[in-house]
This record gives sequence, C-alpha cells and structure tokens, in this order.
Amino acid sequence: MRTMRAVVIGAVIVIVAACSRESDEVRVPPSAIKNGRQADPSRLETVEYRWESLGVRVSFSQGKRDDSWTMMVRDTRDIFEVAEETAVKWGPESSRCSTEECLRIIDLSLTEFHTDRPDANLESFFIEMHVDRELWAEVIAVSRRGLLAMGDEVFLDGTDSPQRVDEEIAGVLGRSTTIQAVAATLLRRGVTPGDVSVGVQPVYRFALIGRKWSDLASLSDVGLQYPGYIEIDLRGSKITAR
Repeated sequence: MRTMRAVVIGAVIVIVAACSRESDEVRVPPSAIKNGRQADPSRLETVEYRWESLGVRVSFSQGKRDDSWTMMVRDTRDIFEVAEETAVKWGPESSRCSTEECLRIIDLSLTEFHTDRPDANLESFFIEMHVDRELWAEVIAVSRRGLLAMGDEVFLDGTDSPQRVDEEIAGVLGRSTTIQAVAATLLRRGVTPGDVSVGVQPVYRFALIGRKWSDLASLSDVGLQYPGYIEIDLRGSKITAR
C-alpha cells in the first residue's frame, strides 16, 4: 500500500507517492503536479514525479513560450547542496536504483506526463550519472582507468576535468547497455533519441588539489565533488500513449 503526502518545492506543490524499494512497486504511478509554476522566467512550468523511498524524482520543465520540455531524472536530494553541506562520497553506494527500476520510473513518468500534457514536445533528456546503479558503476570504472593512465600528472585546478577521463566517459556512453536500454524505452514511447553526450561533467573535490590524478583512482568515488549529467537529444519528439 502506498501513502500520499504533499510537499512544497519553491512555488510548486508536489504530491508524493511513497512506495517500498521492491521493484514491483515501481509500477505504481505517482501523482502529478497540477499547473505548478516557478518564479524563474527561464522555466515557465515544471511538472515533477517523486519516488521517495527510491530517492528518485523525474521533472519535466518548460523552458520557452511554446510546448517544448526538458526531462530530467535526478536524485531527490539536491546533489550540489548535499556535497557542500556534508562529507558525502559518490561511490557505488550513492546510487539510487537499478536499471530495471529506473526504466520503469522513466516509462511511468512519460505516461503520467503525456496524460497531463498530451501536446508537449520533448527536446532533451538528462539523467544524473549516479542515479542508475549499473550506469554509475560503468562511469566510475572508466574514470578510474583514465586516472590511472595519467601517472604523475597533478590535479592543479578545481575547474579542471582531465581530458583523458572525459574521453573515457564519452567512450562508455556509446557502448553502455544501460544507455541503450534508456534509449529503447524512450523510443517505445514515440520519443526519438538522438546524440548522447556528457551534458555536465563531473567535478572533483577541491580538497584534493595538489595530489596526483592517479592517486584519486584508489578512492571509492574517484574523488568526485559532484556527479555529472548525461544528455540525450530528443529532437522535439511527442510522447505516444501506451
């Protein structure tokens, strides 16, 4: 059985569906925001669905004065606030759900959003890298490989992201079975996936500046301050009914 509670995010009222971590419970659809509006003029409207016990939220944001929307799969926590306020580590244990659970959440969110906004066009899809357990394991593994290959090179700048690691992450996106499964889920709902890229690069902890990049490979989260985002271009697709 699920319970419902209302929370407020900025000017947006969200009805939260609380469910267990059992995979079968992911089939239970959450309730949608109704006509939620935010003060930020760059985001005319945001519709959000939350799975609190899984720690996942999916938002659809309208960024222009037409019916074009961006879909984002994220941690229910604000990862930037969490990283600033605590000594959180972004190792494998920080992931929120399995790929199977994530795909069900994406599909259910598309169903709910299509019911609420049937004429919406989806321009892009973003997912925080750490949300999906299998995807995050892939990203951590190739990041570690890239860091080890850097030998004695030193981490000098907090805004610096090693090109070697960026290339490793970009490479894994092209062969990731998780990304392929996400793209297939979108395609089944009439949404055409296009180019896949790193939308926002991971950022490394400033406290590690001065250490060798290869030293970071030994850390469970390879020294990350924030996980990044992966972006899939959706080419203004419309969702189709199930």
